[in-house]
Amino acid sequence: MNISSVKAIVCDMDGTLLTARGTIHPLDIQSIHTLHERGIHFFIATGRHLNFVLPYIKLIGSQYIDAVITLSGAAIYAGSDLTLLHKTPMFPALSSDFISYLNETGSNGCIYSEFIPFFKRAPKKGDALPSEFFADQTLLYTYQKDYLHLEDYSPFIGGDILKCTITRQPESFFNRFRTRFSTLSKCIYHNSDQTFSCEAMDSSVTKTSGIAIAATYFQLDLSDLLVIGDSNNDLDMLESAKYAATPRDSKILADGTLTLVDHSFAMYHSHPVLITNDHNSGILQNILSQIV
Repeated sequence: MNISSVKAIVCDMDGTLLTARGTIHPLDIQSIHTLHERGIHFFIATGRHLNFVLPYIKLIGSQYIDAVITLSGAAIYAGSDLTLLHKTPMFPALSSDFISYLNETGSNGCIYSEFIPFFKRAPKKGDALPSEFFADQTLLYTYQKDYLHLEDYSPFIGGDILKCTITRQPESFFNRFRTRFSTLSKCIYHNSDQTFSCEAMDSSVTKTSGIAIAATYFQLDLSDLLVIGDSNNDLDMLESAKYAATPRDSKILADGTLTLVDHSFAMYHSHPVLITNDHNSGILQNILSQIV
């Protein structure tokens, strides 16, 4: 795979740019800086909301991040000042129906505004803080501070709803769920414990649609991009961009979604996917060597 013509790298966060400790490997930060020096753009594309991403942008340096695609493509920002390029809210009736569904079925889930997620079952005040998002003893992000309860949601507090998620619902509910929300764009995960999880957005929203908007802003198109992802909600962009990569320990490689060819690359349908280092070892180093 000749990727020397890449003009921008687009990288997922969880399981990709972020290590298991919730930080970014120093080699990856160094590689992002080198990309910038060589005139190669760097985009983040994540299912997370913007407030989650901000501490990591600070770690990298905002001047090195050219675009951020959040909530799986529902909101797109550009430049070091994170100018909002576009956002795609769900119809209020659909997000309201999603909340009703969570309550009717007793399911765990979340609705996401541009900046704030509202959980049906979030930690209550006084609960122990989670430690997933510490880096070198520095607290980057906490559920207590940055997540609210679903009953607290109002348009005044949270603004438009851009994405909804459901977590570990019994597989017996799957057809009912899929039928009820047939008009939404959905990424569904079937879990090994006979449950499924799903994220749902407006029917026009995908990570590919988000990165296409960001690319156009920088006068690029999908043929100029190398995208890196590790999970189901990355598959559309892995197939749509000209070049694609995945960490060696990615979920989609482990579960056979990608077909392993040899130690250096796999296939998704007819599209080659480069295999990088695992996400705890710094994923950008060997990609960078092939570009520059």
